[in-house]
Order: sequence, then C-alpha cells, then structure tokens
Amino acid sequence: MQSRIRKPKIPHPFYDTAAWRALRPRILARDNYRCTHCHLYVGGTRAYRIDHIIEMKVAPHLALDPANLRTLCPRCDAQSHRERRMMSPNKARIERFNFGFDDLGNPLDPKHIWSIDGGEGSRRQVVGRTTAVGRG
Repeated sequence: MQSRIRKPKIPHPFYDTAAWRALRPRILARDNYRCTHCHLYVGGTRAYRIDHIIEMKVAPHLALDPANLRTLCPRCDAQSHRERRMMSPNKARIERFNFGFDDLGNPLDPKHIWSIDGGEGSRRQVVGRTTAVGRG
C-alpha cells in the first residue's frame, strides 16, 4: 500500500503583508477572543484562525474588509474548509456560521438577545472617540 505524501502548503503572499498582520489582532479582539461558531476561547494560545467568509479567490476586494472576516478555532476552521470542498462549483456556499460581531462589538445574529427589542442586554454605540454602552 502506498502512503500519501502531502506537499507542504505554500502560504499566499497576502498573509505576509503588513496590512494583514495589523488587521488580524483587531478581528480577534472584535470577536472577543472567541471562535465565532462554537465560542471557544482562543486568546493567548495562538490557536485561532482569522477566516475569510467569502474566499479571497472569489472576492479579492473583500480580503481586508472586517465584515468578511471572523475568528475560528482550528476545529471550526477545518469544518469550514471541508464544507467548501464539498461544494459543487455551480452552487453558492451555504454559510452555516452565523455568529459574530460587528466592529463595535454588536452581534450580527438578529436572534441574539441584544438584537431583540426589550432584551436585557445592551448595544454599544460610538460616542466621539470612546465607546459607550447604552440601551439599543
């Protein structure tokens, strides 16, 4: 039986740019150092991935758009890549990960308690250069 030998993956040059290296910690902090799918804490371990929701090869203009980026743990990142591989080329990707937060820390999920009118949570709003927490 022949063993399968994988060639080492060569990273895309984009991932070595100053803009990408500066954006990664901002996205991690925005997502509260948690996987946006399973909510596993990934801060301090370097066991996290910043994932492009819409792949760079499909939408290169979104490569540095924070709204197109999310923090994933290695397990959820691997699941995301498996889903992408199973996709047929003529079908749109079904996004199963609908968790996450915008740049102000507000949840993107419309069913999140902060998004429901009268919820006990609060929504963050930018006031001047500081962030204030108030009812939304």
